[in-house]
Amino acid sequence: MRFICLLRYRFFVWAGLFPYLLGSAVAFHYFPRFSLPLFLWGLAGVVFALIAIEAFNESFEAGTDTLFSLQSGRPAPRWMLPLALFCLAVAGLIALYLSSLRGWPIFVFALLGAAAAAFYVGPPVRWAYRGAGETVIALSYGPIMICGAYYLQARSLDARPLLISLAPAFLIAALAVANELPDYHQDSLVGKRNLVVRLGREKAARLLALLLDLAYIGLGAAIIADAAPPLGGLFFITFPVAYLFGRRAIKNWDRPAKLLSAIRATMGLFLTANLLLILLFLLHD
Repeated sequence: MRFICLLRYRFFVWAGLFPYLLGSAVAFHYFPRFSLPLFLWGLAGVVFALIAIEAFNESFEAGTDTLFSLQSGRPAPRWMLPLALFCLAVAGLIALYLSSLRGWPIFVFALLGAAAAAFYVGPPVRWAYRGAGETVIALSYGPIMICGAYYLQARSLDARPLLISLAPAFLIAALAVANELPDYHQDSLVGKRNLVVRLGREKAARLLALLLDLAYIGLGAAIIADAAPPLGGLFFITFPVAYLFGRRAIKNWDRPAKLLSAIRATMGLFLTANLLLILLFLLHD
């Protein structure tokens, strides 16, 4: 059970690597002159940004039930905020370096990511408290990360990575909503007016099911538009799982313990979609 809790609360940290890898795989598929040094520099920037996200959340969410913290009720160490600022500064320096090599759009992508990382729960914006946190997560782990990784290699912007980012974006948004459902009362008490608090748990559970459905529609659109390999349709084999757990969430919206299976299923769908697409883009001719 402790492992499941750890996976739930830390998932958004290490799962951020997969959209970057997917965007890089798309660029590798379409542009044979793939630069390994650029990829590694970009990966380093993403890792520092993800550490900053973790540290910001530990700093500003100490004492509340958050997506990341396992130390609910304990004050965050005094060094946590300086660590967040340091890691964000390092990520910013890497972005400046890559921008000097590949152009100003890299810095724009990095700036959007930094705004998401610093202000997800950080003042004065606090996206998660204004009902925008789920959208910020979807954009960060979808279009921003995937299109940014693609641009780093391709040095161009087009519709392909944007279409490919739809499925991961909807899945990670679904996971954000699923994570918030069991924390409804805690979030309400601390004034965290996320979508679940604003909509109520029953409507939020229906939103979760809708987001799962939209992920498959987004992937289908990418395949039809020839942005994703046809074999990406293999992911549709998992649709019964998404349907089952989406409807289970609707049925059990008021029973937090029964929502854990929906959370785990959504995690698995996000990882499966990303890994399948990464492999297809690396191996597909």
